[in-house]
Amino acid sequence: MSETTPPVNKSPGRIFGLIERVGNKIPNPFILVEFAIWQAKILDLSHELTKHQQSTEQQMALFSSQTQITTTSR
Repeated sequence: MSETTPPVNKSPGRIFGLIERVGNKIPNPFILVEFAIWQAKILDLSHELTKHQQSTEQQMALFSSQTQITTTSR
């Protein structure tokens, strides 16, 4: 008679294998941090340029309302 061996629970090995496969697919953490810093700098630059553009438009509107264009006829 042949004896059957009880099934071995391989779930911990499967979980660690899954974690290792996912970990191998993501890039190096240093690259992720550099990418996040790069994105933050771009967002900050965009914000600063938007603020500068709005203040310039306000100054132009103020200047144009204060000056009057006079025309002379010959």
